[in-house]
Amino acid sequence: MSNPPLAGGCLCDAIRYVSAPPLRFVVCHCRDCQYSSGGAPAHVVVVAEDSLVIERGREKLRSFTSTADSGNSVTRQFCSECGTPIFEHLQMAPAVKLVKVGTIDDASHLKVDVTAWTASAQPWALIDPATELCTHNPTPRAQP
Repeated sequence: MSNPPLAGGCLCDAIRYVSAPPLRFVVCHCRDCQYSSGGAPAHVVVVAEDSLVIERGREKLRSFTSTADSGNSVTRQFCSECGTPIFEHLQMAPAVKLVKVGTIDDASHLKVDVTAWTASAQPWALIDPATELCTHNPTPRAQP
């Protein structure tokens, strides 16, 4: 059974989006993701950039760009009203966008594919050994 399309938005409902089904579900333990999530790893799904449609609130999105350990930029987007982290855009992967799993209306059908940056995981982090484990970035896949 294939994954259904995604729909979601921020906590205050100012921003709403839809997307094609995800390509991958990644849990990232890098230090930048720990900062942006408040301590835990980031839980993100990878979607084709051209499949993501912001239905409402594009003007409410704010961005913060930082440089990752790889030297590439990462732009994180969040709601300017409620602060909900929603999207990430990776310079090294321009054909995809990362969507924060917590913003998806129904994420119950998703299954983690990859656990990344295990080298930076906190000692108390729970890591699922059944996923593909990467000490740093996951191995790139062909982009859509």
